[in-house]
Amino acid sequence: MHCIVKWTETQNAARPQCPLCRQEWKYAPG
Repeated sequence: MHCIVKWTETQNAARPQCPLCRQEWKYAPG
């Protein structure tokens, strides 16, 4: 999970996308 969190930190797009599935990124609760 750390690498994905790190990846999201590098994204500056208004609508960042999941690097794995290319879908619109949604943060899981918790």
